[in-house]
Amino acid sequence: MFGKLALRNVRRSARDYLVYVLTMTFVVSLMFAFNSIIFSKDLQKMYEMAAIMAAMIGIATFFIVLIVAWLINYMVRFMLEKRSREFGIYLLIGMNKKEVSGLYMKENLLLGVCSFVIGLGLGMLLHSFKLKDGMSVVVSGRVDVFDAAGKYQLYANTVQQEGIGELYQKYEQLKQYYEDMGYFAKEYKRPLPAFTRKLGVVTSKTGAAVQDIMNISRRRNPYIQIVLYPAYVQGEHAKQSVVNGIAKLDKLGLDCIIVGRGGGSIEDLWAFNEPEVVEAVFNASTPIISAVGHETDFTLTDFVADMRAPTPSAAAELAVTEVAAVENKIFEYERRLKQQMMYSLTAKRDYLERLKLQMEYLNPVNQIYDKRQRLMNIEDKLNMLIKRCVADNRNRLRLYASRLEGLSPLKKLDMGYGYIEDSQNDRIVSVSQVSPEDEITVYLKDGSIRSKVIEVGEAWQKH
Repeated sequence: MFGKLALRNVRRSARDYLVYVLTMTFVVSLMFAFNSIIFSKDLQKMYEMAAIMAAMIGIATFFIVLIVAWLINYMVRFMLEKRSREFGIYLLIGMNKKEVSGLYMKENLLLGVCSFVIGLGLGMLLHSFKLKDGMSVVVSGRVDVFDAAGKYQLYANTVQQEGIGELYQKYEQLKQYYEDMGYFAKEYKRPLPAFTRKLGVVTSKTGAAVQDIMNISRRRNPYIQIVLYPAYVQGEHAKQSVVNGIAKLDKLGLDCIIVGRGGGSIEDLWAFNEPEVVEAVFNASTPIISAVGHETDFTLTDFVADMRAPTPSAAAELAVTEVAAVENKIFEYERRLKQQMMYSLTAKRDYLERLKLQMEYLNPVNQIYDKRQRLMNIEDKLNMLIKRCVADNRNRLRLYASRLEGLSPLKKLDMGYGYIEDSQNDRIVSVSQVSPEDEITVYLKDGSIRSKVIEVGEAWQKH
């Protein structure tokens, strides 16, 4: 719902937003053009003061951004004041402040996207014409002399493309041909050696490229052997010279070959686009690094070679392994190996110590001694238990003997008591068991008394 409302508000307020949209569109297109100039490598190479020009354009861009930010802020405040009544109505009908803010943000976002798309398209349209090597152009301007360097400079007022240059057209045709033939396929790319001992270089002996390659190669590996084939890299004889150099070095059994030169125009680098050179690079058995021109320069040897380097210096870094890094790696491996060996020896030593202790424990002599000790301990414990048991039973027997002695009839007789029986040998314990004239027998300590009952009376008490 809010999206449709925002679209309706934009349409209704199109006249008020027109200045805002036009300003944003102009700024986007201008920013696109400025940044295209700053980051254009081809255009930078045309000026002696490319860095200064880029800095000036960057400063101008910064101030433009500040002005645009002020304009956007002013426009937003202006539209808020103008539409304050409208926003108040929205609040009265039930919308909260968050919904009103969201609606306004959607309107501005919609206008911003439209302005960005239109401005970007306009900028791309204005920047569609870009100078490239090999172009045929019609230039109008003035010629001046740069006194410090003694160079002629052409200050162009207008540049019009007359058509695609012949060399550039031929370059594209050859590139498409060799691509269709599979010369650029990854299957034919040979890996570079891990450690280059012999390095071949095909380039001019007087150029800066050979010095960069040699300086960097010897800095990275002082022991490397460099074989230079001084070839022509520009002019009528350059093609055959490069082909001969590749063929000659390919037969020497080198580890790697660098083919290259410094930067220049498409005409200067054309020798490395010749079919003979492309065929020689493709058919070589030695891995080849192409290092022609600068980073933005591309030749057919770059695509057909096993490795492409943006500059001759970069080619030397790719081809030659840094000895210091290799030595550091070897030292690190040595340190790790020694450390691992020490860990292993320590572990084995500990294991042998454990085995020694186990063998000592499992020794039959030690086992017999240990069993004997255990047997002696058990024997001592058994003797102690037997003695304790005998002592306990002896005490218990004494107790029972004393109790039995106290209950013995003979003991009672010794104390003066007697045992009475009737004529039927039954024990008499009460006067109710006898009558006068009954015969009884009294047993004493030292004999018996046979008597007759004269009288049976009541129980008496000793006074």
